[in-house]
Amino acid sequence: LESYDGKLLDIALDLGRRLSKAFEDPLRSKKRTKTGIPYGAVNLMRGVSKNESQVACTAGAATLVIEFGVLSHLTGDGSFLDLAKGSMRAIWQRRSPLTGLVGAHINITSGRWTHLDSGIGASIDSYYEYLLKGNVLLGISEFGRMFQQAYHSVEDNNRVGPWYVEVNMDSGTLVWPVFNALQAFWPGLQTLMASCMDDHAPFKAGTLKSKSKLKKQLHYQSIGRTLSQYSLRETASVPRFNLIHDGYGCENRSDVENHDLTKAIETHGAMFSVWKRHGA
Repeated sequence: LESYDGKLLDIALDLGRRLSKAFEDPLRSKKRTKTGIPYGAVNLMRGVSKNESQVACTAGAATLVIEFGVLSHLTGDGSFLDLAKGSMRAIWQRRSPLTGLVGAHINITSGRWTHLDSGIGASIDSYYEYLLKGNVLLGISEFGRMFQQAYHSVEDNNRVGPWYVEVNMDSGTLVWPVFNALQAFWPGLQTLMASCMDDHAPFKAGTLKSKSKLKKQLHYQSIGRTLSQYSLRETASVPRFNLIHDGYGCENRSDVENHDLTKAIETHGAMFSVWKRHGA
């Protein structure tokens, strides 16, 4: 627009500078945290509080590359991308040497994992997402290689049939056999990397060409019943557990009164990505 004066970019730059203070450690004389991983919370007026927790979640530490990367490209200030890449690398360097997995929470000063559960949902999800998208959008080839390794680690350790469970990041031992709604982005991510798993056989075989059939196939309740039965067979060694937890695994369906809009958007976004690629 001729009347636009770039004000939004000015605001974004100001916000970026304020958020960057999350990388500053109020307990040290140096301007950066010891690991390069930012604090999980920052006051946009005053910076990080001295009593702020030193434990941050993996997703928060890794979910900066795209936004900070674009901001660096648009403003010419490379410091934003440098901070984001440094944080991502710090998480990556601390992955398990046995499984290649990362934990859910980490101490930003010691670099030690404080929560060893590993999955693709809550507290970790966008770590995988931003590795791939950082490569696709910003052309960071290093992230592409990292994602390929991380993806195979997930497939080898977290996958149970069509489900992804949470395991101990070092041993791969099952710790939480319940479907996490924040995992809903994964099929969209697989579609982005053109990785059509066996789960998508109906699309590859061309048996879901009509929108009406697709709509019926993707009905939340039918998915819940079908995969719930499948999960019970796959996890026979874990008695009385169901990978779809009552009232949780299907919490994104539109007929639930108190559903989470953010998670619903992730679910439908992944569905759309798969539908668009496979032409159903």
